[in-house]
Amino acid sequence: MARPIKHDGGLFKRTGSTVWWMQYRDKTGQRQRESTGTEDWNEAQRVLRERLEARDNNTLPSLRRGRKSPSGNGRIRIW
Repeated sequence: MARPIKHDGGLFKRTGSTVWWMQYRDKTGQRQRESTGTEDWNEAQRVLRERLEARDNNTLPSLRRGRKSPSGNGRIRIW
C-alpha cells in the first residue's frame, strides 16, 4: 500500500464529530476532504492509504463512487 508522505494527506476530527476525516490532494492538485467513516485512528489511516494508492494508480474516481463500509457489513456507502 502507498504510505502517506509529509503533506500528502492527513487525518483530523471535525468539531462535534467522533469519526476521523481525511484530507488529501487528488491528481489535479485539488484538496479533497471526506469522512473515513470510522472512529478508530488505525482504520482511518488504512482508509487514507487506500485513497492515496488509488490516486497514484488512477483508480480514485471509481473508488470514491462507492465502497464497503468500514464495519464490514457489506453495505455500500457513498460519501
